[in-house]
Amino acid sequence: MATAAAPPLECIICTRSVTDYAKLHLPCGHVHCPACVRANFRVTMRSAPFRPVQCCQRIDIGVLRWVASRSATMGPSMDITTYRRMLTEFDTPEKLYCWDPKCGAFIPPALRAGNDSFGRSALCRKCHTKTCIVCNEKFHFGPCPTPRSLGTRRKRPTADELFRRLSARRGWKACPSCKRVVEKTEGCNHISCVCGIHWCYRCGKAPYDNHGPCGM
Repeated sequence: MATAAAPPLECIICTRSVTDYAKLHLPCGHVHCPACVRANFRVTMRSAPFRPVQCCQRIDIGVLRWVASRSATMGPSMDITTYRRMLTEFDTPEKLYCWDPKCGAFIPPALRAGNDSFGRSALCRKCHTKTCIVCNEKFHFGPCPTPRSLGTRRKRPTADELFRRLSARRGWKACPSCKRVVEKTEGCNHISCVCGIHWCYRCGKAPYDNHGPCGM
């Protein structure tokens, strides 16, 4: 005697019926449809600071791979490789970044040490230079320089400095009042900030209604 098929469940976000819920039944007990998982993924990839894709708990990368493998007609492609790199940075407790201020890329644990006989170098996969994992300066032979010997040399960039560099590379703009950073993905240049200021995303001036011509 044949067993009746299990009834479809509803996506907790859009309420669509989900038939492949064996793959999309999350540890927290909720079910997401593939379209909502993709939308969640897109929001995560644009978020600053980065946060993993999640419902009540983090969504396993195996689920994301399965959704990414579905037909492209379901939505934009999902860059799982880039997501894995961002996830590695997020999960690494002792973060290390390239010593070169023009780069500042994250160096994952897999690329640290083992590249030389001293076992203290880290290879940047972006600019291919080496960073000393002891003093976080350019890789060198011999003892690490002391703070006194560094003198006026470049200080290690702070998290804020690295974020400012990232903002500059991606063209994000800061509110002229509260300095919150905003990424505009669509729509007009009129930004209504949470601090109450209305400003122009194109030229960064406020108030928006009386900021003069900027070619907006």
